[in-house]
Amino acid sequence: MSQRDVLIYNYDFGDDWSHLVEVQHSYYSQGGKVIPECLKGERACPPENVGGVHGYQHFLDVISDPSNEEKYRCLTPRALKC
Repeated sequence: MSQRDVLIYNYDFGDDWSHLVEVQHSYYSQGGKVIPECLKGERACPPENVGGVHGYQHFLDVISDPSNEEKYRCLTPRALKC
C-alpha cells in the first residue's frame, strides 16, 4: 500500500455498506508486514443492522422527531431496526 491509495471496504453484505479508506501512511512490523491503523471514524457510522441506506434514513427521521414515540425504541441499546 502506498500513501494516498484508496480502498473500498464492503461491510455487512446484507445492508451493503461500502466505505472508502484512504491510506495516509504505511507502517511495517519487524517482519515486514503492513500494520493498518484506523485514525478516525469511531462512532461515525449507522447502528448495526439498521437496514441499509433506507433503514438508516428512517432511523434518522424517527430520532430527530421529538413527538415520535418510536424514537425511544430506536435509541435503546438492543434496538436493531426502527
